[in-house]
Amino acid sequence: MQGDVTDACAQVEFLAIRHANEPLWSNRYRRQHRVGSLRRMRSVLALAFVVGSFGIVRVHASSSGPPAGFTGAPVGAGHDAESTCAQCHNTYPLDPDDNGKVELLGVPERYVAGQRYRLTFRVSHAEATRWGFQLTAIVKSTNTGAGDFAPKAGDTSTQCVAAGERTYIEHGPAGRGATGIGHLKSYEWEFDWIAPPAEAGEVVFYGLGNAANGDGSEAGDRIYGPAGKALARSVPQG
Repeated sequence: MQGDVTDACAQVEFLAIRHANEPLWSNRYRRQHRVGSLRRMRSVLALAFVVGSFGIVRVHASSSGPPAGFTGAPVGAGHDAESTCAQCHNTYPLDPDDNGKVELLGVPERYVAGQRYRLTFRVSHAEATRWGFQLTAIVKSTNTGAGDFAPKAGDTSTQCVAAGERTYIEHGPAGRGATGIGHLKSYEWEFDWIAPPAEAGEVVFYGLGNAANGDGSEAGDRIYGPAGKALARSVPQG
């Protein structure tokens, strides 16, 4: 893809130089030659634009956030177990080594119905240069969604998605802050969790993190998290 763009740009430069250095031929022939050169230049520029556009779309699609339902939440109460991000980022198995980890910070031991809690999801790895995550909160007794998530005001580093009876929060669709491009050792996101009614009972949080190599593809990335096991728990106050 990069070679196509380079070749197209080289053709544009060649045509521009050739046109600038053409001899002072007859007006009629010069006009015909100029029209032909301009037409070829337009075609090359159109090719460069199309090739570049497809390249941009491809990169955007690979970093816009996972589809809902990839936290590894377990089977229960009529719900199937969720897949994990390692289904697509499959160079390595889930939790391939001890060099990476995920943490969910700020979950209250006891929640107040309707209260907003500022949570932090952190992914750590010694070699990663790009990052991602997905998290959901589930009522333990029913395996349905527990409360709601919300990005911080004006913050595009996270986004909410939904599937069935569950809501998820994950890294945002665009911008360096969404996937921490170039950040070393670790990266984290802050967002709010709005607690459910007290009668929901115990809430469990499931999530996974991506410690990526930053090459724009799904290859070579490592997914961490305790699939099927809770990152955190909270029970109603009172």
